[in-house]
Amino acid sequence: MAVVSHHRAPLVFDLIEKNNVSWADCFREMLQGGSVLPFSATSVDLHFLPYSLFLARAAGAQTAGPLSEVAFVDPNFGFFTNQSETNEHLPTDIQPGRGFLSQVVNAVRNGPYSKDSIIFITYDEHGGFYDHARLPQAPQGRPARPLASPRAVP
Repeated sequence: MAVVSHHRAPLVFDLIEKNNVSWADCFREMLQGGSVLPFSATSVDLHFLPYSLFLARAAGAQTAGPLSEVAFVDPNFGFFTNQSETNEHLPTDIQPGRGFLSQVVNAVRNGPYSKDSIIFITYDEHGGFYDHARLPQAPQGRPARPLASPRAVP
């Protein structure tokens, strides 16, 4: 299914689709991708999957199908009530967000896909139109080092 962007700048979804990489946007109540791809009572992009299906796939459940090569996992944004928010935005308590993040990381870490997986945790403060910006070139000639906290001891 071709991704039809409603924005002039290409989206990360477009790039993934162009390269024939399987992907899903997994959500609980409201999804980020729904702001740029079809998501309504009459039209839903097939890449939008419930969070419970992500957990089943990450665990390797036979009936759930394989985990997508790329999975965006959205927190609860508090669309219906801020009591269920897990997105760590003020004024809500960040502890449910930390619990949600722990559940996502542990689902992948403890599942059959863990040896071939990498998890990127990102925070976007509603400036998401920068997906199209070219990243600066990485310095060449140095061996790659794992990403770590500035407090980590080498």
